[in-house]
Amino acid sequence: MQARLGVAIIGAIIVNGVFSFWQEYKAEQAVAALRQLLLQKVQVRRDGKVIELLATDLAPGDIALLEEGNLVPADCRLIEAFGLRVNTATVTGESPPMARDTGPSTEDSPLYAKNVVLAGTTVVSGQASAVV
Repeated sequence: MQARLGVAIIGAIIVNGVFSFWQEYKAEQAVAALRQLLLQKVQVRRDGKVIELLATDLAPGDIALLEEGNLVPADCRLIEAFGLRVNTATVTGESPPMARDTGPSTEDSPLYAKNVVLAGTTVVSGQASAVV
């Protein structure tokens, strides 16, 4: 009787271990797939040529080319802007898109400066060139 109980317990432990391993394996695959989707590519003007880079390869002084739907890859100062509106909710918590332009700003904080776009915000409309 006790032998059967021992075998049942060991069997339950083995089944539980296999199930846990399978769950962990599937979760790791899902995370890897998400990482591939989240690799952000950016159009950059570097040395007079427009190239596509990963956001992680940006360097200070690169000129990022932004357009509607882009996630801003780094904190940047605008040098050209055409009807640019940016959703800053991820940074400031304000939901309406904010207009941005190249004019001088009197704001002390880069969060509210009109000539700065911050990493993690999204371009809602317009186009721009900005120095990283």
